[in-house]
Amino acid sequence: MDQKLIIKSIIEDLINALNKLLIALNYDGDIELSRDATIQRFEFSFELCWKLMKSVNRFLGSECFSPRDCVRLATQNELLENPEKWFDYLEKRNLVSHTYSESSAIEVYNTIPSFERSARELISKVNNKIKE
Repeated sequence: MDQKLIIKSIIEDLINALNKLLIALNYDGDIELSRDATIQRFEFSFELCWKLMKSVNRFLGSECFSPRDCVRLATQNELLENPEKWFDYLEKRNLVSHTYSESSAIEVYNTIPSFERSARELISKVNNKIKE
């Protein structure tokens, strides 16, 4: 399959995931349930982001095999302006994927609005890169 088509498919999936993330983030029901659902959608969205970075980096001629490597290459390829933020998102994703505590969940939840904006910026930069 054409690499651009793969990238466009991942972008479409990511946009849908981010829209669902926003719905969960703005849900006005049970706070704990809402927080847990939002964190789950954050994890899924993060996975799509690094999958997108991996595909775009490959399209641009660079291979990466881990989220950390993909963030570094995406920064070099001018897809990300602030890799430290993305390393923080990765740390937060790992935190909730491997352990669960109330304080960790709150910490991750509070990061999600920033992540959502960063992910949409990534999509915009990717769209510009694949047009070149």
